[in-house]
Amino acid sequence: MMRYPDSSSAASNAWRALQLFNIYRILVALLFIGLLLSNLRSRYLGHTYPRLYAFDLLGYLLVAIFALFTARLRSPPFAIQAGALAALDITFVFLLLHSSGGLASGLGVLLIPPVAAVGVLMPGIWALFAAAVASLLLIGDQTLLFWQGVADDRAYASAGFLGLALFATAIISQYLGNRARAGEALATRRGIDLANLTELSEYVIDHLQSGLIVIDLQGRLHLINQRAKALLGLGTPPESRYLGRISPPLMDLARAWRRQTTGHAPTLRLEGREKDLRVEFAALPGDSGAVIITLHDQAELVARIQTAKLASLGRLGASIAHEIRNPLSSISHAAQLLQESASLDPSDRRLLDIIRAQSDRIDRIIADVLRLARKEPPATATLDLARWLPARADILKLYAGSDALVRIHAHDSPLRVSFDENQLEQILAGLCENAAVHGRSADGRLEISLEVRRDAESGAIVLDVCDKGPGIAREHLEHLFEPFFTTSVSGTGLGLYLARELCLINGAEIIYVPTPGGACFRLRFLPAEGSL
Repeated sequence: MMRYPDSSSAASNAWRALQLFNIYRILVALLFIGLLLSNLRSRYLGHTYPRLYAFDLLGYLLVAIFALFTARLRSPPFAIQAGALAALDITFVFLLLHSSGGLASGLGVLLIPPVAAVGVLMPGIWALFAAAVASLLLIGDQTLLFWQGVADDRAYASAGFLGLALFATAIISQYLGNRARAGEALATRRGIDLANLTELSEYVIDHLQSGLIVIDLQGRLHLINQRAKALLGLGTPPESRYLGRISPPLMDLARAWRRQTTGHAPTLRLEGREKDLRVEFAALPGDSGAVIITLHDQAELVARIQTAKLASLGRLGASIAHEIRNPLSSISHAAQLLQESASLDPSDRRLLDIIRAQSDRIDRIIADVLRLARKEPPATATLDLARWLPARADILKLYAGSDALVRIHAHDSPLRVSFDENQLEQILAGLCENAAVHGRSADGRLEISLEVRRDAESGAIVLDVCDKGPGIAREHLEHLFEPFFTTSVSGTGLGLYLARELCLINGAEIIYVPTPGGACFRLRFLPAEGSL
């Protein structure tokens, strides 16, 4: 929540200053009472009216103690307390002066602190008003004492100089008080701005899509945001303030990065978690040795890449449809008309067959690209593969061919996954079509097995689609899922690429698993929520 400037901080400081001045009052009263009770009392203190002097000191002490408690209670309001106490200070000091024979006692300097306190504590011209009142009382008191024969006329000069000192004190204290209040207000605003910026920074860091960790040379955590805790599976707060204790594999990667200081971004898979994390390291500027660790969910990165890729394919598909498909239709139609001619010799007819076959192949490539580019976000549903897969056996046999033997094995039940049903059927149909072309055994038979089970190590649900053909040559493996890569003169090279893209947008993966005596493609699913 954003903070805004208010008067609470300034008011607290003013009340503390008032309490300090109340303590000063108590100490002054105790000092003079101590002098009164001791043998060190000067002949100038209270000698004119001793009883008035004693009662004045006692009253001053009692009022100061009472004011200390009212300042703690903050009642009455500050302005009333400060003004009333300033008036009482001037009154008490005036009575001390009067009972001690006037300015000759040297007690006139006690008027300076109250006037200075008014300038510091109260805004406006109150300090000048207090100095004026104190000066008038001084002159009046000296006049009274002169009339009584206690003081001589030389005291008027002292009263005048003390009055000038009081006005100078009022002007200086008022200036310093105004500067102090302005500086305090500015500091309060700056503090609030800094607090708001800190709060905003913490909010932004905590709501980053990437995990963020800052550690020092000893691996001590200085910062870890909510996303990093979620990716690492940590509690709030973490169990320890050391990265090596809460995530030893990540700490090992950080140590390796310190030794190499390269820009390599390794991938981390934590034990018991299916997510792969992409880890990036960067040193903080300066000599602190602190390191920023950024964690990215690999699946989310891939999804963003896929989104950008699909957008590019959409533009490419539209261009292909406009620029290629129309001329291709004309070429194919012209070849068909030529084939109907009775005067063509066999060699020309063979050339026309090649033209039509290759035109059909280009048309299939265009259709696959457009299908990939136009595919909508998956309509994810929870599928129990132990029941769903056997129910699709006849459909998959149609894609594999009438002479194919399709076996389905479902271990355990249920085996629930989250996937788009139509897209899963499209993937399996493409794999069966591939097997029909490349997966026949040496004697020409086609056997396809689909086996679904739960992986014992990771807990993930896997579906293997295998045949007993010659398998895939080693030199072709690295290009297997690349678009337009094919070893068949009639293939488009987009089947496996399309299967991988459909798996990715459904949060699954497809890999090739080398097996003796055949080829095997494995689909790895994340279990549906609530199925573990």
